[in-house]
Amino acid sequence: MFSDNIKIIQDSFLKYKGTGMYMALFFLAILYLFLTEKNKSQKMFMVYFSCLIMVVILNPLFNKCVDSLLNKNVYWRNFWLLPMGITIAYAGVSVIKGVSNKNQKMITFLLILLIIVSSGKCIYTAENYQKIGNAFKLPEEYIEVINKISEMNLEHKKVLTTIEMIPYIRQIDAKIELAFERRPFGDYKDYEIIDYYNTGSTHSITNLCQQQNINIIVYDKAIPLQEPLINYGFKLTAQTEHYEIYVME
Repeated sequence: MFSDNIKIIQDSFLKYKGTGMYMALFFLAILYLFLTEKNKSQKMFMVYFSCLIMVVILNPLFNKCVDSLLNKNVYWRNFWLLPMGITIAYAGVSVIKGVSNKNQKMITFLLILLIIVSSGKCIYTAENYQKIGNAFKLPEEYIEVINKISEMNLEHKKVLTTIEMIPYIRQIDAKIELAFERRPFGDYKDYEIIDYYNTGSTHSITNLCQQQNINIIVYDKAIPLQEPLINYGFKLTAQTEHYEIYVME
């Protein structure tokens, strides 16, 4: 009965947990504070509140109830309610405070620091970030494309573009409407227009554009079109190094 909800919870938990050991540290911190913490208010927040949140989030009945509000792509954000960082830090400080000898206290501090640092991976890596020289801190060519669209004297602007460009458009010009919404984990399987775009199916692309009132197409030059877009009522109005910008006439 709840197999789909359990699968969503499992996937969400794994996405939130990642590949590091911070979740394990969090559980150890909760156990340690449950056994040793004397301050009732601190214990209530870090131990009992955390356990309550876990029970609710990991409950398939709760997932089923909120499924219409929180789809499977964003359910993992419920885990943000857990005071993970605070709890681990507080438990670490409590361990250090429990050591009386000054030298041993310093050694304990360094060991805890080493455990925390080695339990995860630094997020500031070349894999996640690249140096950007503009004020928006966004890819230069995307800014160029969006600025060209913003300068167009059109009352209505609804754009079809690559899934890579989607997250950036509304950051620069919120007046531009998108052909499809951004999906946080790249799950665009239910958007047939993306399949048509990626396969260069001109007839199918333009047909759906007419149905969905899409009047601008930002087309990737690297994807060969089966037929020119200009044969289907679109005019090439601008282009950049990798993209052509078409507007419906």
